[in-house]
Amino acid sequence: MLLLFLVAFETKLHIPNWLMVVGRMHSLFLHFPIVLLFIAFITVWLPQKDGTEELFLIIRLAAALSAVVTAIMGLLLSLEAANNGSTLQWHKWFGVTVAVTGFIFYHFYTRLLNTKISGRIYTATAALIVIITGHLGGNISHGENYLLEPIENKEIKRAPLEQAMIFDDVIKPIFTTKCANCHGNGAVKGGMCFLSSTGK
Repeated sequence: MLLLFLVAFETKLHIPNWLMVVGRMHSLFLHFPIVLLFIAFITVWLPQKDGTEELFLIIRLAAALSAVVTAIMGLLLSLEAANNGSTLQWHKWFGVTVAVTGFIFYHFYTRLLNTKISGRIYTATAALIVIITGHLGGNISHGENYLLEPIENKEIKRAPLEQAMIFDDVIKPIFTTKCANCHGNGAVKGGMCFLSSTGK
């Protein structure tokens, strides 16, 4: 309920400095729910063994609670408005979805377990949502398309020296490769945006 309240009234909230510290711990804490959610999701795919139900119950509860806490931390961090691009908005909504998904999984686990196909479809979809959320978070922290950057062909075409324009061929490529990842349309860190298409 606290998470949904924060989502509904985030534009009207003013948080004290000590809560900003809690928000900034989002990137430290977020790895716990990712691992716990994946472990919890796998239990639907594995054969059930006697004596494991209590352990799996604790894992599901810890996954759901840590996902909600992480989403709340992320919302608090987003209120600082240091980064207000579209990537942040998508990451925020996917993060809330992950928390709600974990909550639903915890409460309806028995029903999902009893209908194996539904349970497997639910957990596969939920795992995909977690991956997309993590990918968007990586883009915010490390720059656009952080995950796939190593396999992309980013060869820069260089103009012949006699035809080179100072800004377009010398300065703009530097901004594009070094600045646009964190200050482009998807991520506007510090309120600064470099539009690589216009060079402004």
